Amino acid sequence: MPRTTTSIDSTFEPLMEHVQEIVGLIQESARTGTAAHEVEREIWKRLLQMGYLSLGMFFRLHGTGDQGERLVLPTGEEVKRLEARPRPYQSIFGHYELMRVVYGQREGQKIEAIPFDAALQLPQESTSYLLQESLPLS
Repeated sequence: MPRTTTSIDSTFEPLMEHVQEIVGLIQESARTGTAAHEVEREIWKRLLQMGYLSLGMFFRLHGTGDQGERLVLPTGEEVKRLEARPRPYQSIFGHYELMRVVYGQREGQKIEAIPFDAALQLPQESTSYLLQESLPLS
């Protein structure tokens, strides 16, 4: 089950600092008469940074998908928790290395379930669905 928070806490302080920086940038740029394209470039760069930070926070708050020592599959078969596995994930904001718990009969055999991937509906490929939609078709 994902870990959630009910209010903005210290987890979100870095994100709020980015918001304050953007507000300061806008105010300073208006005061000094900075060209619109320069302000637009800086806002875009900072929004991408905020997106990367925000999605990373989302992944951390979700946890690793650990469902305990054993997991019962929809088929009724019981599998055990194996070593956590990293998964590369390329989003429109950048690259992440996601650590998640996997389940199977034993190490070295087929992985039967990855609750983290299933809960977040991650694609089989390492590229996010949104980024896949944005890429030109070959």
